Amino acid sequence: ILLHSYVPGLNTTSTYIVEASHAALTLTLFLVGAGLNRHLLRGVGTRPLLQGLLLLIAIGLAGLWMVLHLA
Repeated sequence: ILLHSYVPGLNTTSTYIVEASHAALTLTLFLVGAGLNRHLLRGVGTRPLLQGLLLLIAIGLAGLWMVLHLA
């Protein structure tokens, strides 16, 4: 973030890095707030975790579609 702010030549490349860091920070804060950690996620298993992720994406896309088309 410091390089993005103070080195003008990196603006095109650092934009992607800043967006990725914001997404990673958001995910980290969510996991901390939900009380999840690496050990707990491994105990859940891959299949239920993947199912939850796909359901989250489906609900998000359905909600986005409703906001864009029905509002």
